[in-house]
This record gives sequence, structure tokens and C-alpha cells, in this order.
Amino acid sequence: MTETSTADVRLVNTTPHMIRLRTRDGRYIELDAVSGHAARVALDAGRPRGVLNGVPLFGPARFHRIIHLPPSRAGDVFVVSKITAMICAAVHPERTDLVFPGEWEPAVGKPRFLGGNRNGAAVTLISAT
Repeated sequence: MTETSTADVRLVNTTPHMIRLRTRDGRYIELDAVSGHAARVALDAGRPRGVLNGVPLFGPARFHRIIHLPPSRAGDVFVVSKITAMICAAVHPERTDLVFPGEWEPAVGKPRFLGGNRNGAAVTLISAT
């Protein structure tokens, strides 16, 4: 895991991607990709459904479990993928220490959630409550 800290809170990147965050004062914080296993959603591919152009089809995919998510630690906030954060909000509502990257839109003062790793990404706290 890679991490950065501010005062008493530390951001810990659990994704396989480098993340670049822009602070409100225009500075950048870079979080290196996790060096071990990334936190992920494991899916069950489902039953065989046929073949399309020689490619086996399976489905529907079903949630199986969250893998490689570190346990909660005081003062740590974990950066995870959006899908991991959303599934965790549903199946582990006690985990209020997860965030995922999105793109900050300064003109309206709120995050936009776009795919990919953009310059000026923001992080959004996920909670079921």
C-alpha cells in the first residue's frame, strides 16, 4: 500500500493505479499504486450461456466477496476503486473509511465521477448512512 498523511489522517492507496490528487490550494499529492494485491471485488462468472463467434459466454456475474481490503485502522482512509467502494457500502456498511477517485469540478464545487485516472482527481467518502 502507498500512503500520504495530513495531520492525523493518512490516505492509503489500495488500487493498482497511481492516483494524483489536487489539493484545494493547487498542490498535487501522488499516491503510488499498491505494491501487493489490490483491493477488489471478486465475482462468480456464472453459468455457461453459450458461444458467440467462438468465445464462451458466461453470466450473469454475481458478487462473490471483497478481497485484499485491509482492516480498518484508526487514522487511515483507504482509496479503493469505485465498484469496490460501492459494494463495500452495501455489504459492509460499518466501513466508513473508504474513498474512491473522481474528478473535482471547481466551478460547481462538487465531484464528478468520470472513468479513468484524471489530473485533479478528488476523493469521495463512501458511507451507507
